[in-house]
Amino acid sequence: MFDLHEGLRLLPETTRVDILSWKGECREILFHLERDTSGPVKNPRIICTELESGLPDFDFHFRESGDAAVSTGEPKTWLYEPHAAVRKAGAWPPICEHFALEALHPNTHLFTSEKIERDFPGRRFRILDTLPYRPAEILEWMAGRPARMLFYNFPEQSQQVIAQLRIPSGEPLWLFFVTKHDGHPAVIMTEKEG
Repeated sequence: MFDLHEGLRLLPETTRVDILSWKGECREILFHLERDTSGPVKNPRIICTELESGLPDFDFHFRESGDAAVSTGEPKTWLYEPHAAVRKAGAWPPICEHFALEALHPNTHLFTSEKIERDFPGRRFRILDTLPYRPAEILEWMAGRPARMLFYNFPEQSQQVIAQLRIPSGEPLWLFFVTKHDGHPAVIMTEKEG
């Protein structure tokens, strides 16, 4: 549970940070230090790498990630789930700016757009439908089909939702239980791309 901001505060000589993830988990955070008599570096380069995916690295300068607000909006055609290294970096403003994405909610950390971004550092999903969180409507829409269920910033406990809905686990459907930008819980029905 290492915090990147705290690490940079404790190691002010940092010029670069490599964040490495593998199989969906952040595995290493490497701080590159350089002594300089002119004072500490204030804007180190952050490089996020998913070792297994074959996707390009995502890199940005620390100052870009700051406390800038990200724009939020309704789910569009595509849903993006950043890989573990990007999540560890908390690179929400740079990733939104670089790929022209909107966040579903400031604390959900899933993103959306009308066009597909094939170089996005994470998984991409085509949105089939978005429903308010009403179990009867969700079950009617599912019609007994299997799905993978993921929870991001959702007000209900995942175990309770899974027990209540009893949706068989499987693909090709992926259901994202989220809080949208308007504060309402919703379920985004998707299919994984690629």
